[in-house]
Amino acid sequence: MTLGEIERLTKEYADAWKLLKERIEDLELEKEAAVRRNIYGIKDALGRVTDKRGTLGAAILSAPELFENPRTITMYGIKVGLQKSKGTLEIDDMDKTIRLIMRHLPEQAAVLINVKETASKDALLNLSATELKKIGARITDTTDKLVLKATDTDTEKLVKAFLKEDKMADEQEAA
Repeated sequence: MTLGEIERLTKEYADAWKLLKERIEDLELEKEAAVRRNIYGIKDALGRVTDKRGTLGAAILSAPELFENPRTITMYGIKVGLQKSKGTLEIDDMDKTIRLIMRHLPEQAAVLINVKETASKDALLNLSATELKKIGARITDTTDKLVLKATDTDTEKLVKAFLKEDKMADEQEAA
């Protein structure tokens, strides 16, 4: 293998990347055009949904007796009704609550109190190999790693977004 051959292969890769970039940009332009064509209809439909949701919600809340048993029903593919919310836990003074758990519920303290200690990997990366060895740590996998990345970060982002959307579409088809 010579540097000339690497240069030729890099040119082929760059050309393929350029074609992919152009096709993704074309797709993005089509998506933007589709959004522009449909945005007013979508906004109108969203406004209608918001309005109808408010009206339906008010009607349900005004007649809770209709949702005593069963609490919810499904009509036209929409589940409506009432359900108990989980509520929100409020703790005024965390330290005081922990002390009170230790005093009144010591047998449950391990479950009720979270204690987590971890080493800071970012800070440990600044230590020397000798210091890391002293504390039972080491840096591994320091072999050469292939670098093959387009310098056009905008296209890179588009490609990643496209691949993510494509993967989600495949998953939805499989489900």
